[in-house]
Amino acid sequence: MGNPASEHQDKGHPQPPATGSSRTTTRPRFALSERTEARRRDPEFQKRLKQNLERHQKFLEKLVDC
Repeated sequence: MGNPASEHQDKGHPQPPATGSSRTTTRPRFALSERTEARRRDPEFQKRLKQNLERHQKFLEKLVDC
């Protein structure tokens, strides 16, 4: 049994600090947009994102229909 919080972490990619961490409140607000842009340019992340969307497509379509 693994730690549920770490179950979906990207191996080899830094994770943002957990909510409530002292780093969360001291990071500049633009850091989120920088991380987002880095993910958009990361071909490995884009590949995993596409695989996850395809794997969960039926579930996501059900959410849209709600």
